[in-house]
Amino acid sequence: MNEDTGTGVKDKARTAAAEGAEKAQEIVGVGAGKAQDKVAEQVDRNAARVGGQIRSLGEALSDTSQRLRSDGNDAPAQAAERIGAQVQRLGDRISQSSGDELLHEVDTFIRRQPAAAAAIAFAAGLVAARVIKASGESRTASRYPMVEAGGGYASSTTSWDEPAPAMRTSELTGARNG
Repeated sequence: MNEDTGTGVKDKARTAAAEGAEKAQEIVGVGAGKAQDKVAEQVDRNAARVGGQIRSLGEALSDTSQRLRSDGNDAPAQAAERIGAQVQRLGDRISQSSGDELLHEVDTFIRRQPAAAAAIAFAAGLVAARVIKASGESRTASRYPMVEAGGGYASSTTSWDEPAPAMRTSELTGARNG
């Protein structure tokens, strides 16, 4: 095999590898574009609903401010009124924005203020954990009504108002003294 043939094979291999890499990037780009379009579509579908819920929260805060003011609590009433108005504006903005606009704003915020975004994500995680825990406790209570709040179990010899009698470790393991 001469040197020209070896160089030609290497060039062909490089060209084929470059074309393959280019094709792979094109496929990944199309897939990423489709995923991004799908997310934007879902955000579009849910934006009006979420925006309406946020607006309702703002209206509830405004109602609370009116009650506070009627009770003579002007300072908290002003704070609740301001927060309520801002929350209502946020709800309107979300309802009226497209999915692409919302995703772009979120992306821009995360890039500009990563620490604030991390703090918001952490707080949202804490709230979600509390909601999940509370819903789990209520589901457990409805599924297992015999479990008392104090941790005892009712039996034929105990009443619902008193916890189950405690057992010694030796009774649990079957060990005998003596």
